[in-house]
Amino acid sequence: MHDEAPRTPHENLIGNYTATQIRVADGGRYDSFYARFFSPLLCRFKLGLYTLLTYPSAHACEFSTRFFRLGIPLVFKRTDRLISTEADALQFLNGVVPHLPIPKLVDTFQLDGATYTVMTRLPGCDLEKSAESSPEAMEMISQDVIGILDELWRIPRPSHLPLGAMLSASGHGLPHPKSFREVIAGPYDDARLLYESMGVTTSDLDSETLDTITNDPMVFVHTDLRMQNVLVHKGRVSGIIDWEDAGWLPRHWLLHILRRPRPGCRGIWRTQTALVSNMSQYLNRPRITLTPNSVYVYTVPIMGSNAFHWCLVYVSEDGTCSSHQWVQDTKASAFSIAKDGIEHYHFDWLANGSSAPSYDGQSPVLAYFRVMNPAPKPQAFMEACKHTFAGQSRSTVDANRAAQITCRTWITKVLGTWMSEAQALEIENTVTTMSRAANNKFASSYLSGQAFQTEAHDIL
Repeated sequence: MHDEAPRTPHENLIGNYTATQIRVADGGRYDSFYARFFSPLLCRFKLGLYTLLTYPSAHACEFSTRFFRLGIPLVFKRTDRLISTEADALQFLNGVVPHLPIPKLVDTFQLDGATYTVMTRLPGCDLEKSAESSPEAMEMISQDVIGILDELWRIPRPSHLPLGAMLSASGHGLPHPKSFREVIAGPYDDARLLYESMGVTTSDLDSETLDTITNDPMVFVHTDLRMQNVLVHKGRVSGIIDWEDAGWLPRHWLLHILRRPRPGCRGIWRTQTALVSNMSQYLNRPRITLTPNSVYVYTVPIMGSNAFHWCLVYVSEDGTCSSHQWVQDTKASAFSIAKDGIEHYHFDWLANGSSAPSYDGQSPVLAYFRVMNPAPKPQAFMEACKHTFAGQSRSTVDANRAAQITCRTWITKVLGTWMSEAQALEIENTVTTMSRAANNKFASSYLSGQAFQTEAHDIL
């Protein structure tokens, strides 16, 4: 038996997520004589077979992309490098956000200095050719893209990867913009060094600009989100493709890409009425500083009613924020709903650092209420969340409500693990009263066209 190194609070909260889902392909390296001898033969056979089964893309800019014949929904691509490849990005993303409209990795191999990848072909046509060009249609599409980006930005960096900017899913650098993406560079220790590598003299920047650049969190970024890489079907986003240069970069990096006037970044896609404007508003939304080693409740108004959606926020000792809530599974199949119920516990990341968003999607967070300090141990907290209402969810929301199974009662029962029932109910009543007051304030600010300020309250 080997002694296992103790986990950090952050790693404990992730649990099996880090070990199982966040992992990186080994790049197809083989050490045995058998593998070194037969692997090239197998790869050449695959290359010939896939080439025979596919035809080249009609676009000159996609000379390395081929589509399978006979209606087989697969794509065959070549990348002229062995590290930081699209296969690395897809394997990582398929493991941590499998529900997003991203191609699924089917096969990959390396031969003669290139990486070949087979992936699923997503439905729809690219936005540049689509008839969806009205301001209303583009607004809907841009909101879909913002939702996808929001989930990407919540992905925690795997603990085995180094810190820094311009980092790929394989742990290497990324194609550098200054070299026209022909040279792999990075990762850099921070955003300041990244900008200096591009010829920016950061010492000449004013302090406010420099602070904005250096304090923006490093998140997983699609570095080429042009119109031809966004697929749409029936007015909604059906896929995001071309992930070969994706990796960890400052969150604002994508705005630089979208604002450059080049093919695929033109017209309404880069004007203030579409994605750039929505991203700017998203990035400029204020964030709320939360106290480490604490548990918060936040509430969001349910439009058209006097009710709220309730959510727990766990802030670990290192300041990492995660959300925990009882919520409807909108993507569940009829069989799954009949077996496991229509609602269940859902875990997600809110931010890297001790700050949390003032919006939940398009709805304002009314307030954050600190209800526990110090927080329980991460694993114990997640176990309590998992076991509350486990196996009790009905097949319809109405049936759950009739059984008093709601996001509010779920939180009260979770809190009851560490306090008396009377204390948990007192917190529930306090949060309800203060949320109603905050909701009235939000309604007034909305009608008067003024900004609403989310606040954090201590109700321990």
